[in-house]
Amino acid sequence: MRAVSLKRAPAVRRRAKLLKARQGDPCEIRWDMECRGVGVTLHEPLLRSRGGDPASEEGTVWTCFMCHSNVHANPIDSIERGWMIHSWEAKVGN
Repeated sequence: MRAVSLKRAPAVRRRAKLLKARQGDPCEIRWDMECRGVGVTLHEPLLRSRGGDPASEEGTVWTCFMCHSNVHANPIDSIERGWMIHSWEAKVGN
C-alpha cells in the first residue's frame, strides 16, 4: 500500500517545498507569550476538511508548534483572530 495516494502526491511534494523554503522563518501567529518565535510547520486557516489547499503559499501560515496547537485547541478564539476560516467565508477559488 502507498504511503500517499497518487492523487495527493503532487500536493504533498508542493507542501514539502513550502516547508523547506520557510525553515528558520519566524512564527506568524504569535498566539501568546509562550510562542517559541521560530516556525516549524504550516497551518491552513481554511482547513482541508473545509475546502482549503494545504499546499498553497497563499492558503498557509508559518507557525511554531505551540501556536499551532493553540489554534486547534481554541477554535472560537482562532476564528475571531482570523487563524481559522469558516468554509462559507472562504473566497471562491480557494
